[in-house]
Amino acid sequence: MVTISVSVPDELKEYIDQRVARGDYASAEEYLAEKAREDRDRYEVQHQALRQKILDGMNSGPGVPWSAVRTEAQSST
Repeated sequence: MVTISVSVPDELKEYIDQRVARGDYASAEEYLAEKAREDRDRYEVQHQALRQKILDGMNSGPGVPWSAVRTEAQSST
């Protein structure tokens, strides 16, 4: 494990201290580590969802030029 130094605004420090005092976390370090893990997990889920959408699009059939889509949309209005 490594140690890093993080500066936060006073209001965030107070909030973190309150969460620790309530017993939600054992320490400010535990709080920040948990938030970093949550962020990492959320990023991975979003990244995988985007990759799947790209793959779905690539496997959905031949592409259509944007100009054709625009022309068709303009003619239907």
